Amino acid sequence: MNITKGSRFLRAALIAAAIGLVAAGCTTPSSGGPPPPPEVPVWMTGDSNSASTGHLMPTRPWVGSVGAAGYTASSRSMVVDDIIASIDAYGPPETVLVMAGVIDVARGVLTSEITAGMQSLEDEMTSRGIEVVWVAEPGWAYQAGLQELADWINAKPLSVDCRHLAGAPTSDGVHALSYDLMAACVADEVTALGITW
Repeated sequence: MNITKGSRFLRAALIAAAIGLVAAGCTTPSSGGPPPPPEVPVWMTGDSNSASTGHLMPTRPWVGSVGAAGYTASSRSMVVDDIIASIDAYGPPETVLVMAGVIDVARGVLTSEITAGMQSLEDEMTSRGIEVVWVAEPGWAYQAGLQELADWINAKPLSVDCRHLAGAPTSDGVHALSYDLMAACVADEVTALGITW
């Protein structure tokens, strides 16, 4: 196996492992891969859905917080802690795309608590001069709770909703069989917002 194929295999294995952990209700911090190069102005953070989407986008953001859960207002989530640690280590990007929430909904967290945590993350990023683009997350088994969350996201001036292109779900009702169309849509919509890649 050559180095390139080995790297691709390792990346696929890491993403699969993160998806398995999320499906089991567990969390894992970002994979600890190479630091985001300074010429990448757009990062993407969130759970394994965000990782699967981000890694397939034709205009690639740097993806962190793979498999991370939570926007609980009562404690700092892994999403918040991980992205802030990355910013402290590498400097701030211009834009952070954020997609997560299904794990919170699956755990029965109230939408008001989830959005309070999301707003806290946005305030943290804004205070650092970073713009936040919210990406509505698919989650077929939890559509009722996620719709209320998506309504909050879609009311934001910088938001993207490509759930209609998310395709068919896997047996866990959370992850898609294919993220290609959704990833292309997210990239196009982010560009339409005037975000500079």
